[in-house]
Amino acid sequence: MSKQRTKEERDADRKVENNNHAVVSFDLQNVIALPRANISNFFYKRKLNVYNLTGHCAVGKDTRGFCAVWHEGISGRAGNDIASSLVKMLQEVVKAYPSVTDITLWSDSCIPQNKNCVMSCALIKFLQSCGQIQSLTQKFGEPGHSSVQEVDNLHSQIEHKLKLKDVYSPVGLLRVLKQVNTKKSLVIIQMRDFLDYKSASKKLSFSSLPYSKVKVIRYAKAEFLNSPTCESNVAVGYGVSFDQPLTDVAYNVSRVSRKRFVVDSSKMLPFPALEKCQTSTLSYEKVKDLKSMLKFMDSCDVEFYETIFPQKWKDKDTENTNESESEVMMPSEATVMDEAVEKKKLAEKDHVVGLCVSLEKQNEVKEKKVKRR
Repeated sequence: MSKQRTKEERDADRKVENNNHAVVSFDLQNVIALPRANISNFFYKRKLNVYNLTGHCAVGKDTRGFCAVWHEGISGRAGNDIASSLVKMLQEVVKAYPSVTDITLWSDSCIPQNKNCVMSCALIKFLQSCGQIQSLTQKFGEPGHSSVQEVDNLHSQIEHKLKLKDVYSPVGLLRVLKQVNTKKSLVIIQMRDFLDYKSASKKLSFSSLPYSKVKVIRYAKAEFLNSPTCESNVAVGYGVSFDQPLTDVAYNVSRVSRKRFVVDSSKMLPFPALEKCQTSTLSYEKVKDLKSMLKFMDSCDVEFYETIFPQKWKDKDTENTNESESEVMMPSEATVMDEAVEKKKLAEKDHVVGLCVSLEKQNEVKEKKVKRR
């Protein structure tokens, strides 16, 4: 029943032809490991993980694809990274369609990435900062059943293009993405700055929102629910089904105890300040493997990798090189002692062998004397 109802809701949104209403579906593509080429030396090497959050936007009869791209040298793929990428994508949607006032978001039901307080915090901030948008609604598909077939289609096209070419770095990946749809090219967003929505969300209260059960979350300005809990004209409501009336969420109220909150406009909390947050996940072993593959790449790809290697790993390589040189030039005391012991053992062995030979000769002389007698 829930699966059928989700399908009906998704089909209804596909039929919307209002130029003021944008329907955006998004999903994170499978990790793209670079470099990818038919070179045997690459097979067992650790590669650079590249992430692509793909979106499909439909406004009236017009459709367009969006790709937010970054790699693990900049950040990972946690909820904070997905939220930052989605906000950047929505900003590009607003630029492309100035007439849009309402946005509906469709995604899968992945709680760590799409259904969490970090995403809610990011969407509230986006709604506050964007005067053009009046409401924003999140809708989630049924677990195990995709409701974002348009995005799956874009992923299929990207994978098909990647199979036809050797791609060594994200620079080459961006070239491939530009060739996916020649009639209407994808809008490519290179992610550089990630905001720390996770820390901001901890200062707000989303404990009354059951993320594991919700099917729809609505964020709206002014007129929505006429709630005293909204701050900066933004209120939040949720529903565990598409037919259920939305329940208000007091997300920015003062906390009295762990389970009790005060809904009092005089004690409203201001929206927390946001800071930039970037977490590189490149390990020393991966950097070492990437360096070993540079000799097979073009100069532009080599230059890219040189810029993303952390300085601490470069310093470690320098230290290791200096240590190896010093070991060759100046052997340690332990090495000298071992050599001396080895020489002494060889001398003692030669001495024993010499004694054995002399004893044998003496025995032979005695035997000859006995035979003469």
